[in-house]
Amino acid sequence: MSPQRRGALAALVAFVVLAVLIVVVGTHRLAGRSTTSFVDQATPGPVLLVPGYGGSTASLQVLAAALRAGGRAAQVLTFDADGTGEP
Repeated sequence: MSPQRRGALAALVAFVVLAVLIVVVGTHRLAGRSTTSFVDQATPGPVLLVPGYGGSTASLQVLAAALRAGGRAAQVLTFDADGTGEP
């Protein structure tokens, strides 16, 4: 291999190594700075109760009352035409 090609190959290899190093270090630094906050798993979240197709919400109201008595926020959804989508 000619000296010019060896020099060009060495420069290319050095460039690739430097680029990989920059990507790895940059990714590692960004991973340390997370902007997301995690939800506290010790605090129970709200409960959304959805009735089944054509189902009644009566049993869900009982469940919602029990959840509320336990300190949880609970809401039962209601749909037109018993949730069947029929007019």
